[in-house]
Amino acid sequence: MKTSVLVRHVLVLLLGLCVPSVLQAQVVAPQINLETVVSGFNDPVDIDHAGDDRLFITERQGRIWITDTSGNTLATPFLDIDARVGSSGQEQGLLGLAFPEDYGSTGWFYVNYTDNSGTSTISRFSVSADPNVADPASEQVKLSVPQPFSNHNGGCLAFGPDEKLYIGLGDGGLFDDPGNRSQDPMSLLGKMLRIELNAGGYTIPPDNPYRLSSDTLEEIWHMGLRNPWRFSFDRETGDLWIGDVGQGEWEEIDFQIAGSPGGENWGWRCLEGPDAYITGGCGPLSAYDDPLFAYDHSTGGLSVTGGYVYRGENQFTLSGTDPDNDFAHYLLADYVTGRWWSIQHQGCLDDFVVHPLGIIASDISAFGEDASGELFCANLSTGVISRVVDQCSQVHPDQVLLDYDAGPDTLRLEGMPEGTYIWFNAGVSTCDTIGMSDRFGLGAGAPFNGLYTTEVEYPDGCKIRYTNAGVWSGLEALDAAADWAIAPQPAVQYVNWSVPADNPAAVLSGTAQVLDATGRILETLRLDPQAQGFTHNFRTADWPVGLYVLRWQADAPDGSGVRREASRTVLIQR
Repeated sequence: MKTSVLVRHVLVLLLGLCVPSVLQAQVVAPQINLETVVSGFNDPVDIDHAGDDRLFITERQGRIWITDTSGNTLATPFLDIDARVGSSGQEQGLLGLAFPEDYGSTGWFYVNYTDNSGTSTISRFSVSADPNVADPASEQVKLSVPQPFSNHNGGCLAFGPDEKLYIGLGDGGLFDDPGNRSQDPMSLLGKMLRIELNAGGYTIPPDNPYRLSSDTLEEIWHMGLRNPWRFSFDRETGDLWIGDVGQGEWEEIDFQIAGSPGGENWGWRCLEGPDAYITGGCGPLSAYDDPLFAYDHSTGGLSVTGGYVYRGENQFTLSGTDPDNDFAHYLLADYVTGRWWSIQHQGCLDDFVVHPLGIIASDISAFGEDASGELFCANLSTGVISRVVDQCSQVHPDQVLLDYDAGPDTLRLEGMPEGTYIWFNAGVSTCDTIGMSDRFGLGAGAPFNGLYTTEVEYPDGCKIRYTNAGVWSGLEALDAAADWAIAPQPAVQYVNWSVPADNPAAVLSGTAQVLDATGRILETLRLDPQAQGFTHNFRTADWPVGLYVLRWQADAPDGSGVRREASRTVLIQR
């Protein structure tokens, strides 16, 4: 049965994991605004950086301009190859730019353009003695791929975390891939290519999936793409995200996790999105790789523009903020309808959550990052370059404090503005969806024990999930446990956990445990009921940065068999 939206392994809610008295926040669904940075460009199709504070704006007709993040554009283009770029077709032109990691020492950069005969051309250029002007005479063509039609040229190229050059090529154009080039292993069209550059040209990386193959071109990294107009690597994880433009029904985002050996086949034209399409000569449909996310033309839009995973510092609700879990948002847009989505890779295998963001802006031809990971987007029609911001990041705190001394059966947040609070009990689970508890405001009694998160909806409509609201316990031992000494907090090389001899908890038998943020027990200590107090040093130098739970479990001293426990958290940082 066809559905309007397809997502692979999606979670409806994101879990919060254990946190100490300082809360960190992640957005439930970001509310995106666009702030104009600079305008006046003609058909901008790419935004890049060279590791410094400059933005490089690529115009389809054949020019690249330099601007800064304050909107100041230099009067002379960085590169002007208009005379050798064929841009008469709507999807032709100077389409992509990429700077390698060693650009600062070599001055070499790479572009993807269609020449005056329509051939896709991957070339290297060199910067001149002026760091803001390239030498157009320095061109060295690395790869040429003839195109049978003027559309579906792809155009994006990027250096991966392995410093290999990845090149996205469309299927050659027209409708329905008439030459079935996307599935032809002896054609570079409809593929993602991966090559290793050298002074003379390029070589095939030794770990390419089809290296030394006699029936598949060695440059091929992926097959089965229709028109991968824009793709990007997550600068933190190395994951590859591909926005592949569909035919008449579906637009899709393909996802390759970092470390994949390559060889994925995304199915076109045997499949369009999740549906069988032209299946003559195809293998079983189960042999093709599913898109991560797809939306159909009746509900979402007509042409996807793939974006980036946000890894900047200024939009904390887009970045996720949990130091041990990947909650950052990947943004994408539909060029025609202006609908946007964000996708969060939760960090638990293939678990993702998708947020429809509504209509934000149409005619978005490209997204791009600056050197610090802030996101920008280009509007092809207006020539405007905008900064992507989340309005909730601008007006709400990313940290609040917990009050652990509010009394038994009470958990209170400090420093929070007025809003509607929904509490979640996550226990020590990792990736299971959790249910909603009773609604209550600051200082109200918690309905049950465990680890908590709270979702806050502010009067201005911003909705933020704070992960976590902390550890609470309604057990009788809570008051005694309040005398625990956990120091230092946060910890670096060690943490000392002690209970004074005059604490009633000190005479309880049981165990003291350390759990990580997934609920995995790292260390268990058997307690001596005859001991006078308790103290123990845990060496934390080798513990990953993150949040840990110190849990005391013991039987009641009256022999009733009632199990009691109380918990504290500690933050390990470097």
